[in-house]
Amino acid sequence: PAEQLAEELQRALALLRDEYRQAFLLFHEQELSYAEIAAALDVPLGTVKTWVHRARRELIDLLRQRGAIPEDRHAMPRV
Repeated sequence: PAEQLAEELQRALALLRDEYRQAFLLFHEQELSYAEIAAALDVPLGTVKTWVHRARRELIDLLRQRGAIPEDRHAMPRV
């Protein structure tokens, strides 16, 4: 199931707006800070925080729609 979830996550990431996906991946995979991402993308700090938040929310929604994670709000995975 972990492998299947990883595949579903990759599919869901592909559906995000480019800026959401880029900010999300820089934060979670590259482990850059919000400030570092803002500097790299030349956007305000608040914009980066919004993009990462929206990416998380959309990913959770997409994964739930695909049945990859439960509907239970308390069962949200850390992505």
